[in-house]
Amino acid sequence: MAEPYSPFSKDLQDVVGQRLSMVVFVMDYWQLGFNEHHFNVYSSIAVAGPGWRVRDGEPGFRDRLCERLTYIVAAVSRCADGLTFSFDDGSLIEISMREADYVGPEAFEYRSPNSGRMYVG
Repeated sequence: MAEPYSPFSKDLQDVVGQRLSMVVFVMDYWQLGFNEHHFNVYSSIAVAGPGWRVRDGEPGFRDRLCERLTYIVAAVSRCADGLTFSFDDGSLIEISMREADYVGPEAFEYRSPNSGRMYVG
């Protein structure tokens, strides 16, 4: 179930229409950049498209994630299990917010360049 309106849901919708412009593999987390919108991800990520799906740690994950570069975010949704970025080519990036999928205190961090608010999920 999607979360009701909140400042976070409004700021998150600002990512719609942005390109995935940056993927950084840091030692134990990822950075995803959608033009000026940046996420630090400390949780499991899955990438999916028509007829395929890979999670971090599986063969082909890094390639599939980097293949999303330059695609435009068509929709963003948040539910109890995580965030999903849907792209204009029909593919998805899913960030898990299940406690079993991250080892630190949070699954992700996001600072909205429009409002200046910092979100931790």
